Amino acid sequence: MSKIDSIKSKNLQKKLHEYFVTWHKHLSTAQEYSKAQILSNIMIKLPFLELETNSILFHKLWADFYALFLNQNPVSIEFVVDTNGVILRAYLHIVNQFNMVKEMVPLNVKELSLEEDAIYHLETTFEKLTPFIKKKFGSDLGNIHVISETLLEKFVEKSGNNETSSPASSIFALMGYFIDRLIDAQSQNQFLYFPKSVGLDFLTSSQQFFGNFKYESFCRYIETLAPNESFSLTFKGSDYYFALKLIKRYSRFIITPCKIPETILSCEDFVERDAKIMKYLKKSYHTSFNFMFQVKSIVQYLEDLFQTPFPSTKDRWNLLGEKMLSCYKNYGTDWNCYPKPKILRELFRYPKYARNLTINPRKIAFWAIPSLLNNALIHQIGSEGKILLILGNNVQNLAKFSSRFDLSEFSLVLLRFSQGVLEEVTKIDSNSLTLESLDTSHSSEEQSYLPQIKNLLSKKYGFISSIVCFSDTLTKSFVRNMIFDLHSAKFFSTRFILNFLRDLKNSKYCMIYPQNRLYKYLLSTPNLKLIKILSQISTDQNEF
Repeated sequence: MSKIDSIKSKNLQKKLHEYFVTWHKHLSTAQEYSKAQILSNIMIKLPFLELETNSILFHKLWADFYALFLNQNPVSIEFVVDTNGVILRAYLHIVNQFNMVKEMVPLNVKELSLEEDAIYHLETTFEKLTPFIKKKFGSDLGNIHVISETLLEKFVEKSGNNETSSPASSIFALMGYFIDRLIDAQSQNQFLYFPKSVGLDFLTSSQQFFGNFKYESFCRYIETLAPNESFSLTFKGSDYYFALKLIKRYSRFIITPCKIPETILSCEDFVERDAKIMKYLKKSYHTSFNFMFQVKSIVQYLEDLFQTPFPSTKDRWNLLGEKMLSCYKNYGTDWNCYPKPKILRELFRYPKYARNLTINPRKIAFWAIPSLLNNALIHQIGSEGKILLILGNNVQNLAKFSSRFDLSEFSLVLLRFSQGVLEEVTKIDSNSLTLESLDTSHSSEEQSYLPQIKNLLSKKYGFISSIVCFSDTLTKSFVRNMIFDLHSAKFFSTRFILNFLRDLKNSKYCMIYPQNRLYKYLLSTPNLKLIKILSQISTDQNEF
């Protein structure tokens, strides 16, 4: 090892030690809660993420979310190993009666008397250590995690580089990076766990099913879709509020924890308290949009989502869609926002009812919409079919031949459906489909590349029923118009739906080849008439 590498390694070890000390200090606050049921309000930075929060919020968030990634019993042993799988250090995380991790105890590796290959047989290791932990610490062992020192050093190095880079990655993108590294490390035996974790297993299986995408890239893409205005996200637990301010700079989120005054938190009426919190965030942190979500509803939905296998069944996907729409329907309980959307105000809704615009999120037919969409898909592609997605910013270039056309600008994803259920996702290398691969000998300005792309890929992957092209602009339009502006206090909220439908019909942003009957109807029908039809289909008419 060179002198530079040696210094670098020592610095990483020093930083890693600081993380452990900080983590131990953070956990010690739960010991006081075990005795007096009072948590110390100590501000501390979370390891690797550099997000500053207080011990009260951390422990309460942990108590709500840990079961998604750990066994119901959160007592766990962490083994830190070298590249050869030799255990270097071991730590035991002990919890109090409220399932808050209160202490991280270093273990004597020799005292554990484990075999050399113990980390590769975690079930046997778990059975051997359970009585030892019970006898010495009086706790039932719930989990074993194995993580390599090399992987920890990568986390430390990434976190350190992020602090000095400009612009730095957001906490959101960092979390995506760490998830990618954990998934990659599993195949190299650098990160192992027992028993199974529904959360980690879901993240791994979903990545494999959807074409081995990268979570870091996905998180960065989500950041680009957000509006430029600042907004707040507040997570409401049974006895706490966790508020964050998000603002986009250089196409990334800058995330700032928000402090809510005790005078507001002490308000006994929870409806009034929620309203005061969102008003305070808007005024004090100058946010344009303010959303509040019930933690219990989030956890319940994630439990259902994480237990979904890939590929799944039609009934399972319909159930997840129904539950999501049901949460959306429960405005004021599962979620809330401030200022109150005009679309939810009776004064603005009733004139729309008179014009057959029955748009009301509280009356959405959540049980019917997923099945309707699934049946529409089956009607268009049949019981068995493949759809090619072409994603990129210059969709209009696919509509006619050009000497400057470059297919490598686009991302190609092939979806295979069976009975309306997504069975397989295949990512296609667009670089392998160059202009030379396409027959342009009979080209004309009116001709499109889409028929040739369809024929070319059908020979290799089987018959492709349809090609759907859409740009990032259309996705941004959906997020902007249908999520933010539609749920704002702006007047004439219906126009935001019109804006999205206008973009959906624009060939610059979206094309379907060949044009099926549904798509032709969409293009030929005036937008206002479409809204009337869709609102009547998606709204529970029996409740009026």
